[in-house]
Amino acid sequence: MRKLNHDNKNLLKFYEVHQTSKSIYVIVEYLDGKDLIETLEGQPVPSEKIVSSVLYGLLESIEGLHR
Repeated sequence: MRKLNHDNKNLLKFYEVHQTSKSIYVIVEYLDGKDLIETLEGQPVPSEKIVSSVLYGLLESIEGLHR
């Protein structure tokens, strides 16, 4: 799990894991605000610039996880 601690601005920071006999607790940073779906709901169709920015961030995050 330590491999998940990265410096990618698009992903949550991972801090630690606690395990009991019945549960596993993953401690990550707290982010205030809405997630992507909540942000886009009720909005007009986003512009190509917004969509490309979101997609770029997602792809950059996936690439960072595969390093």
